[in-house]
Amino acid sequence: MRKPKIVHVLNAFRSGAIPHILRDIHPSIESEFDVEVVALNRAPENDNVAAQFSNLGIPVSVIGASSPNPVLSIHALHRLLRQKAPSVVHAHMGRSILLAPFCAPRRASVCATFHGMREGFNPATSTVIRLIEGTFDRRTYVSKGVAESWANLHKKGSVVIPNPVDIHRFRADASQGDRIRNEFEVEENEALLVSVGRLVKAKGHRCLVEAIGILKRSVSIRFKLVIAGRGPEEKTIRAEIARFGLENFVHLAGFRDDIPALMSAADICIMPSLWEGFGLAAVEAMAAGRPVIASDLPGVREYIDTGQTGLLCRPGDAESLAQSIDVLLFDAALRDRIARSGREVAERKFSAPVIARQYAEMYKELLRNRTI
Repeated sequence: MRKPKIVHVLNAFRSGAIPHILRDIHPSIESEFDVEVVALNRAPENDNVAAQFSNLGIPVSVIGASSPNPVLSIHALHRLLRQKAPSVVHAHMGRSILLAPFCAPRRASVCATFHGMREGFNPATSTVIRLIEGTFDRRTYVSKGVAESWANLHKKGSVVIPNPVDIHRFRADASQGDRIRNEFEVEENEALLVSVGRLVKAKGHRCLVEAIGILKRSVSIRFKLVIAGRGPEEKTIRAEIARFGLENFVHLAGFRDDIPALMSAADICIMPSLWEGFGLAAVEAMAAGRPVIASDLPGVREYIDTGQTGLLCRPGDAESLAQSIDVLLFDAALRDRIARSGREVAERKFSAPVIARQYAEMYKELLRNRTI
């Protein structure tokens, strides 16, 4: 019997939270659904996410909808979706959410996942989403915080499904940790701090660099910070590193395909974001069994209880962030307790099979409703 087909529509096919979600839930749903991905734009060079999907047997189509003319994008996506004949079209973020209702075949259900706070969308996009509100059969949000930010637009047919994490990928591996520490010349008596995220303003790396500058002057423990990611803020962040004289303390590692190993090597993982819908990097660090410091944001508060499963600091406040790092650097017992509790929460609430079941039930309900 032919399985129902789910086609995910993404803005761009590049490494990040959305492809990771699809990758991590796939093993748990592939027996029930055929899954394909359509991306409006290509991944950057040296991005290996396409290879990961190929290894999973997930077909990926890129339509190259970079034209500012939305009519051309609608035409290209409509034609491709008609060829694929999906049972469900699942759109993720921005333009994908705007285009999917107009491009999905008539018999297909259409759902949209909102990964970011409404404040992160430009006003024009928010207005159009309000106008097409009734075209979605289901809306999902990656956190209660995201759902609440859209609450005055989306009244019915909404559900919160958090981002998943592949627990097995993030199990600490001592040998990999040693390799990472050797790569960045972290000595035995030094602490390794790790932050993972695209180099964009929203991720708060400039605040983190400033916090490291404060710690350099005030703490006796030796440490190094590795920031993994790439993006348009790299030049600005390098200038901040130079301004604070931190060339020997902070390393920009660029794109990495070994994030689990990088986190397993860390003594502390830090997510200094100015805004987040969910904060997958923090949950991945928790899954790796590492103590986490993160910004006190609505979606993050849903899984970090400060002092229990992590430490929260004020977003954009370098002094607050430096104080939190200082606390964990000097309190090994607290680090261990937070790491254990955080891993338990990651396994119980966010493991890929748990989240995959929630998506599978949603797809089945959409299919049942279509047959009524």
